[in-house]
Parts: sequence; structure tokens; C-alpha cells
Amino acid sequence: MRRLALIVTTVLVAACAPDGPEPTHRGTYLGGEGAQELNMFIPCRDTAMLWVQGDPRTIERLRKAHASMTTTPFRPIYIELQGRSIPVGNAGLDRMYTGILHVDSVLTQSARAPMGCAPKFKPMDFDVG
Repeated sequence: MRRLALIVTTVLVAACAPDGPEPTHRGTYLGGEGAQELNMFIPCRDTAMLWVQGDPRTIERLRKAHASMTTTPFRPIYIELQGRSIPVGNAGLDRMYTGILHVDSVLTQSARAPMGCAPKFKPMDFDVG
């Protein structure tokens, strides 16, 4: 009986476990191929505009995904990622950026953001819905 309870508990715990890594950030990305000076992440329900950096291959894949899902670098895509915020320091960024987001891996990409991800401040016309 005890062994059966242990097996049932193990199966239930495994069924409730997440399917993959949990994102640290959710929001919209603007950039894409040909958008040399635009490389921005806006967290869901936030006013921050973060400069995106990371491994060049990861950033290139993100830019290509953006370009394949949109017709302009100014139309955002929704992404979920694992990454970390970095202090701006003396990075020499444009004043519109409020910080830096170092992307470790992009977990989800979509041409449309979920309704709960509308930014508090709309610098551009976002496709949310």
C-alpha cells in the first residue's frame, strides 16, 4: 500500500511539473533585420524600454524571427525569454532606453501579444489581442 501511494504521488508531481524552463521576462520586442539602431524590449504592463543584448547568435535569431513575423521593424512581436537586467552605467545608450536586458535564451515568439501584455506606455501602435 505504501509503495502504491509513493507511485501515485510521483506521477502526480511529475504531471504538475512545468514542461520547460520558466521565462524570467515577458514582453514585446522591436528590431528585426535592417533595424540597426532598434533593438528594444518592453516588458508586459511596464513603461521600461530596454536595450537588448546577448550572444550574437541568439540576437540574430531573434532579429530574423521578428523580420519573418512582421513587415516593419516598428511592429513588435511578443516574446518570453530567460535573461537578466544589467545596470546601464556608462553604456552610451540613447536616452529613450531605461535599461539593458541581457538575453540568455528566447523561449516563445509570437506575432501577437496576449491581452495581458499591453504596455502601460504606448510609444508605438502595438498589435495586442
